[in-house]
Amino acid sequence: MPDFSSGKMEVVPYQREKHDAERSRRIHLFFESYGVPVPNNLQEWIIERLIVLCETMNIFAANGNQAFQIRLIKGQLAHYENEIRFVKDRRRLMADIALDNIKITVESSDTDYNQVCTKLYEYNVRATNGLLKKPGKDINLYLKDESGKVVGGLFCETWSYGMYIDVFWIADEYRNKGYGKVMIIEAERLGKELGCIFAHTCTFSYQSPAFYRRMGYEVFAVNDEYPENIKQFFLKKKL
Repeated sequence: MPDFSSGKMEVVPYQREKHDAERSRRIHLFFESYGVPVPNNLQEWIIERLIVLCETMNIFAANGNQAFQIRLIKGQLAHYENEIRFVKDRRRLMADIALDNIKITVESSDTDYNQVCTKLYEYNVRATNGLLKKPGKDINLYLKDESGKVVGGLFCETWSYGMYIDVFWIADEYRNKGYGKVMIIEAERLGKELGCIFAHTCTFSYQSPAFYRRMGYEVFAVNDEYPENIKQFFLKKKL
């Protein structure tokens, strides 16, 4: 960031908190000078203002206004049009503008991620009066060959007395031999022992919807918004 306070242009190392605060101060000062609050969606406001500016320049130039015609010749219109494209292309990055010490950002740490997940889980537990934690046990089954090598796995989570089949994989050479059926039956048995009253999962059209149907699962929803005719199936089964 240039520093003109000394009369010389010097490059000052970027200091996020300091510069975010200064940027926020200038944004507020700008809008306060016009007696209006800072827009909730600053990016959209900027885009709209730039579009209006471009339209105004075109209208006045078309009507013979020499001042605006000169601006077009000098490339000012093209400059603002580039600015519009720049803002549109970088909306996600511009969301990092700090206003009132609050900001939306893509920067994070493992601690940030874990905190969001933990807080959401705590909220969900409170909202369900603790039902979310029942039975709260994972069911993880592994398929291994004679050497002990893992050739398949079925991982389930249990909450709100439901068993969710999260991960299910079997190596190609062990498919269509009945192992998947045996693993599903065993997972359902263990889930039922824990108190689960139903099982549910989702699978894609390129995975195993037919297998789950054969195992008694009912499709209750389909997401067909994916490209190339890919579909996502949501299934359930009473235990």
